[in-house]
Amino acid sequence: MHRSMLIGTLGSLIVLASACNRTPDEDQAKAAAAQQKADQTSDQAQREAEQKAAKAQAEADDKAAAARAEADKEAAQAQANANQQIRAATEDIDKARIDLRSSAQKKMDGFDNRIDDAKAKAQKASVQQQTNFNQALSDVNAKRDTVRADLQRIGTQAAAGFNDFQSQLNKDFSALDSSISHLEGTL
Repeated sequence: MHRSMLIGTLGSLIVLASACNRTPDEDQAKAAAAQQKADQTSDQAQREAEQKAAKAQAEADDKAAAARAEADKEAAQAQANANQQIRAATEDIDKARIDLRSSAQKKMDGFDNRIDDAKAKAQKASVQQQTNFNQALSDVNAKRDTVRADLQRIGTQAAAGFNDFQSQLNKDFSALDSSISHLEGTL
């Protein structure tokens, strides 16, 4: 046991002696070398951190760009769907306008024929009948002008108000029909 103590003490003395043998310049050089190594390690760690941050930012940018591209694609698809629905609705209203114009024109042609027939009969009517006829004809002409104005507006009717317009046109036709019937009754 004394022997191991003696060896331990001897080792400590050697270490102390060697430390004492170093000069301040050597200690300064070792400190500078240690500082240089610490600076290099710090710089390396800083570069690695910057590389990781740059990589993470690039990945985030890629994900953001992909998300924007997906959102743009979805928006474009939604717009395409909306445009398709608008085209279909426009085609439907255009067809309804054409159908209404055709049926209204046929109805108007029938009314014009009735008026022309009544005018032909009025030529052979008595003076009193012609007076009553002319008074009734003024009402017919006013109502016919209203229907003709309605016919001119068919092409400009918006889809939202089309049904209301069609109902008003039907009322105007009904009023014209009644007025023509009254005209025919004067003869």
